[in-house]
Amino acid sequence: MNKFLKFILVLVIAIGNLTGCSFETKNDELYNSKLEEITDHLDKYGESVDELIKSPQNGNNWTQKELATDSTDSALSGTLRISVMWPDNETNLIAVAAKEFQDLHPEVKIQIQFHDDVLKYQAQTSVELMSNTAADIIDLSYIPYERYAAAGLLADLYPLMNADDSFHKEDYFVNVFEAFEDSQNGLAVVPLSFIFNSVTMRQDFMKSFDAEFENRGGISYQQMLDLYVRAQAEMEDENLYMSEFASATNWFEFEWDNLVDTRNKKAYMNTPEFLSNLEKIKRIKLTENVTQTKDGPGVLGGGYFRDKIFKMNPAVLFDLSSSIEDITQTLLPFNDMIYSKPIPIISDGMPTMYAPFVFGITNTTQNKELAWKFLSYCMAERALPVKEVDTNSFLFRLGFPINKQNFRKLVKAVANETLRKGGVVGYSFSGNRTAVIEESMAQVEKWCGMKGKVMQMDLNLFLDLIYPDLYQYLIGKQTAEQTATRIQTKTEIYLNE
Repeated sequence: MNKFLKFILVLVIAIGNLTGCSFETKNDELYNSKLEEITDHLDKYGESVDELIKSPQNGNNWTQKELATDSTDSALSGTLRISVMWPDNETNLIAVAAKEFQDLHPEVKIQIQFHDDVLKYQAQTSVELMSNTAADIIDLSYIPYERYAAAGLLADLYPLMNADDSFHKEDYFVNVFEAFEDSQNGLAVVPLSFIFNSVTMRQDFMKSFDAEFENRGGISYQQMLDLYVRAQAEMEDENLYMSEFASATNWFEFEWDNLVDTRNKKAYMNTPEFLSNLEKIKRIKLTENVTQTKDGPGVLGGGYFRDKIFKMNPAVLFDLSSSIEDITQTLLPFNDMIYSKPIPIISDGMPTMYAPFVFGITNTTQNKELAWKFLSYCMAERALPVKEVDTNSFLFRLGFPINKQNFRKLVKAVANETLRKGGVVGYSFSGNRTAVIEESMAQVEKWCGMKGKVMQMDLNLFLDLIYPDLYQYLIGKQTAEQTATRIQTKTEIYLNE
């Protein structure tokens, strides 16, 4: 069985050290049989719910965390169960915070269940949520949480936040909280960290094609694809790569909200515009680090920029910045860099963000106040040893901390380390070191203060129903028209189940 790291591309690039996840897609040779399979999906899902609830792994593998922290409020007591999609190690902020919190509050017991397989975690968590057996606090970084919030399964965190006199909103990037708001369900999740998606572009290309997106508020992934196709033709270079991890899946990921309307249960994939885009994404040349097989899409880690971050490859048109290190590197004024400063990736005119570290509180928990106290503790300012930059970065899953003081500490540490690494491999930079770092921090903080749009693709829908037909099209076994019709029909059935 093939091993892949693909979840949502920008997220997987950021946490590429996780255990690879297998993606298997169902056989779909007969269209009618596939439609029948989708139609009776709910019955099969009910059976899987019963099976998973009976499974010993559903409730018997909670790891007891009874280590202590510094506390000021001895009144807190009770037991919290937490489900986390991250290995149990020194870079797991939840595990580190749990040790501290219990020391701070001796009457509190925290049990953490760790997971390292994205798809198994997603399936198990979905079952537990709908069967009211879920943990008190859930890592929802990999879950379509909006659907569960709409079903009343997740608590609105604003009342808990507003009732907590020790929580001061001005200490946090409130605009990021607002990006996760829902007009009907309030704030179902809080991000412990986040990343605004950005991209750098070959400067010679920007000049040749008048692509000055730095002064236009950003660039959409659709615009990137259009420019790439244009560059292939006008530069007569069929070997030009769009970006290191670019693929058809990437386009679906960034354009998802324009293709699937979950709330109104509509799909927009049988249109002339969609057909035109199918032809364009078929022209994306894959790098050695991208897989696109019948078993599923994936990325294989390492590559042009991740292994040697200062060795830019001129054969690549765009470089997506997917972590705090990437963004900091491209912001710093190293001399002779062939790529532009970072440019926000926008959708519907808004900067796009993803949150690699998102948690919610289930409505079935018996102690929502205690659960909130722990989450707020995880978000609060903490000491970050300057010399342990890599550990600190992974503590926040390579994102920007939601707490402004943690943000400033981490960005400063990463900038210093990036300048050091750049000097080691022979790159120089212009200006005063302190001024350069402060300028970079100010630019990133400006971005982090913008109202953004959260990206969230329904992985099950894409992998099970869309990707099989997309793959058949990409290898020439289906026409664009056949592909659009089939995935439109499947998606509408899925949305209306």
